[in-house]
Amino acid sequence: MPGAIMSAYTIRYQACGSSQPLKGDGSVSDVRTRPTSFFDAFLDGESMDVNDQIEAWHDSGEEEQRSLAEYLGVTEDEYDIWLMDARTLPLIARARQAGAPSLQALVTERVRQMAASPGPDDSSALFAMRNWLAARGA
Repeated sequence: MPGAIMSAYTIRYQACGSSQPLKGDGSVSDVRTRPTSFFDAFLDGESMDVNDQIEAWHDSGEEEQRSLAEYLGVTEDEYDIWLMDARTLPLIARARQAGAPSLQALVTERVRQMAASPGPDDSSALFAMRNWLAARGA
């Protein structure tokens, strides 16, 4: 199932082909890995269809306990900003870099840029991001 936790189990068996592990020599490791999230793939420069990831999350059922934001590899605030303006993924990535301005500071700058030279599709994103900033006292 896409998005589900995959487990790998390793047991060392006797060299003679017995299906029984050697007494005291059976090593069992439970390695849990999660598939690469959408945002991790984005950070690595890989292409991944976000719609496929969202569908996989919806199809995962009750086994998947993470929110959609967590499943995609972003925080709730990052997810909110991304929903307001899909062009903000590079901005979100920059906010995660060591020594970079905070997400709030980068959103403030994005709002300034959009307000100075608004595109035809910017009005709703601009409105939403201004409200997001206002809710955080900016």
